[in-house]
Amino acid sequence: MKLRARILLLFVTFAAAITLSTHAQSNLPTISLDEYMNTTEIRELRLSPDGSAAVIETESPDWKAGTFREDLWIWAADNGLRPLTHTGNESSVEWSPDGKWIAFLAERTPSSSDGGSGASDGEDESDTATESTFTRIWIIPANGGEALPLFEEKLDVHAFAWAPDSASIYYSVAQPMPADEKAEYKEKWQDVIRWREHLRGDAILRQPVKESLAAALATPLPHDKESKGKDAKESKKAAKEKSKENADQFPVLATQITTSPLQIAELTLSPDGKSIAFTTEPAHLREEDPSEYELFVTSADPKSTARQLTHNEGIESEIHWSPDGKFIHFLVHAGAGYIEGSYRDIQGRLYRIDPSTAKVERLGSSFDGSFEEFTLLSDGREIAVGLKSLERQLYFIDGANATLLPGAAGAYANLNAALKTPALLLTHSSINTPAQAMLVTDPLHPADAKTTTTLTHF
Repeated sequence: MKLRARILLLFVTFAAAITLSTHAQSNLPTISLDEYMNTTEIRELRLSPDGSAAVIETESPDWKAGTFREDLWIWAADNGLRPLTHTGNESSVEWSPDGKWIAFLAERTPSSSDGGSGASDGEDESDTATESTFTRIWIIPANGGEALPLFEEKLDVHAFAWAPDSASIYYSVAQPMPADEKAEYKEKWQDVIRWREHLRGDAILRQPVKESLAAALATPLPHDKESKGKDAKESKKAAKEKSKENADQFPVLATQITTSPLQIAELTLSPDGKSIAFTTEPAHLREEDPSEYELFVTSADPKSTARQLTHNEGIESEIHWSPDGKFIHFLVHAGAGYIEGSYRDIQGRLYRIDPSTAKVERLGSSFDGSFEEFTLLSDGREIAVGLKSLERQLYFIDGANATLLPGAAGAYANLNAALKTPALLLTHSSINTPAQAMLVTDPLHPADAKTTTTLTHF
């Protein structure tokens, strides 16, 4: 116990010395505990296809509500940074390839506007609260406006991706239980919570965007003045009854592409829109069996059969198609297993696989640190974040070679490349500066990055 106390005292003294030295060098005021606890964190960045705008996802504490807010902000060179959404639970943002729309996941009720949620006249507050726990896809115009749901059914979306032509969205949800089977299940088990037997695999659906938004607009909102009229109330009641009937079914406008006995963690469309790559994970989300984490590919046509590409003891993640559609790039994070042999935990490694032959090639093998994340530029070049000692720097990946790029000391993260230009969006932080979003026009020279945000703006 004395030894532990001495070690702890030594650590605290050392940390305090570093803090005092840092502030003395930078002439910055000492950060208070309240300021530290109220820090806004940048969680995710998404650059528009032409590189002229960006969506920034932040997380900040809301002490009054006892939760953390997840907000979306949009930045453009001509008008700076401004809020995109307001409800505080948006995530997983993606631009449409044509740059006109922004899709994201959120736990909202479909009948609520972007400005807030709540039950309308005649609705049960408890029903609204229960419905809001479902994570649906929402779509908002890139130039501003109100977010609309892609569907209203009570389904949780696990992953989604835009079609290359921006006309539709592909997404994964749990396969619904047939009505007769569901009735039998309720009668047999009632309020008993089963361990895992009730868990079901996923289905990948395709849904047209234009028709879905038109259907969402046709549904009266609870805050509309017209919704207080008798006819509007009856129409809304009928729509609600219809929604209950189809609550556990796929959306009417959706087309089933394929199914999986496991939950789908990520999915992405090939550049020509003909193939879908996806990774799997167990529905119970417990890391127990490496064989449940694999990479698959399937045709984007309805009723397709998925083909398993990997059979290993690692966890593939961050899948990206190469711009020419010949390879699927992925990352195996540090401590996420090993795909080149028997299970063991190693540092993060980069790979690519040929979907036609399932041949896997390791990339950047000359790097002796750990790869944390990566992105593919519009021309196919690969940029990765490599962790070595206490530095997270950018590396240019060319086959087995990993070349350190000229950058600032500290930590780079949240890489995201534009679809149609070589622009790159990322965050950078150091020991005495918080993470800021930065835009790089020349990805091979990140030292020339320009800051697009300041956390005090939030």
